[in-house]
Amino acid sequence: MKISHAFDLCRHYSIQSEAHITEMSYIFIAFPPEFYFDDRYAWLDQVLRSQASAETRVRQIRAVLSQQEETSR
Repeated sequence: MKISHAFDLCRHYSIQSEAHITEMSYIFIAFPPEFYFDDRYAWLDQVLRSQASAETRVRQIRAVLSQQEETSR
């Protein structure tokens, strides 16, 4: 995934602060460019589309990724 696509996704999902854009760009780069069409990543699209604040959504994504990392060890 190109960084410009990650920035476009941030804009699409209304992630606007520099800190959140930076963090989500790193996260987006780890996923396929069109993750939202892949059932394996439905959870990510659901979190991003929720009505929660960007801060809450970023925190939720971080928590899921941390949990997945823990279980893969």
